[in-house]
Parts: sequence; structure tokens; C-alpha cells
Amino acid sequence: EFDPEPRTNIDGDTAGDIRAVSDFNSGFVREIDVLVREARTGV
Repeated sequence: EFDPEPRTNIDGDTAGDIRAVSDFNSGFVREIDVLVREARTGV
């Protein structure tokens, strides 16, 4: 059964998870930018 209410407050583990995910996404976006740049310049 899906519970839409998170069981932890944003100040606990959830905040750490959100930060980790957002760091991961930033790194992933940078990787994509590098790959796109390399593809465009033919490196």
C-alpha cells in the first residue's frame, strides 16, 4: 500500500538523501555536458 506521507522529517535522513540525489544529478548533468561537447568537437 502506497503511503504518500513520508515517515521521516526533512531534517533527518531524508534531507541527506535529497542532498545525495541532487549531488548525483549535478554530477550526471556535468558528465552529459562533457560527452556532448566531445561529440560536437569530434574529440
